[in-house]
Amino acid sequence: MIGAVLRAVLVALLLSPAALGGGAEDTRPVGDAARLWRDGARAEAVAAWSERLDARVDGPHERARLAYNLGVAASADGDALRATAWFESALRLDPRNDDAAHNVEISRADAGLPPAASGDLTSAATALMRRFEPHEARLLALGGALLVLLVGLVHGLRGGRRARAAFAVALLAQPLLWAPLVRSLLVEGSDPVMVVAPGAGASVVVTPDSGAESVGRAAPGDVLERVEVYGAWTKVVWRGEERWIPSEDAFALVR
Repeated sequence: MIGAVLRAVLVALLLSPAALGGGAEDTRPVGDAARLWRDGARAEAVAAWSERLDARVDGPHERARLAYNLGVAASADGDALRATAWFESALRLDPRNDDAAHNVEISRADAGLPPAASGDLTSAATALMRRFEPHEARLLALGGALLVLLVGLVHGLRGGRRARAAFAVALLAQPLLWAPLVRSLLVEGSDPVMVVAPGAGASVVVTPDSGAESVGRAAPGDVLERVEVYGAWTKVVWRGEERWIPSEDAFALVR
């Protein structure tokens, strides 16, 4: 029931005027594909969005919209796991895409996955940090460094208890001010894939061979670091070790 309602809502959002794209030339293909979708040519619309996304000719916000549309399409097809991966990709491209943030939780529930935001302090802090775009994270870290420099200068020139206290506060604030940049750099340097095999998940093997014995299973929705791709197999970091899973079960999250 939830999945049916979600698909109806997402299709309505996709076909709204806002989703059809503006008059700018670089958004026209998005609007053309949305009209194909509205006219019932869903496969052609999905192919157009995918081709545009793979071309990497747009900025992150426009690419996030493409990923979001593909998430809508996957949801409409009843593939909640791939919809989750597409919405997660949209969030990685546009951290403040509230529609994607909302729909990724709904699609996770539809796929039988736990919420991405558990409500604890760690989850809340992670959610806050991911809302900073890379240039904003750099500016925040620079501001933190300048704050220490300025307060340290005042402390050196004037001294006194208040100056020492201000300097201590400035130092204590540095982890908070630098955390978004650290997270941004870690994300930029990663190559994540999401396991989209339903049910028991993806079989994990030591060698890329269909006859290899399985050493475990990567659960649906797990996000793993991709090391390399070898034909029908993808090497990932699983439980701290490099292992292989079928490439068809590894959805590359868009960056």
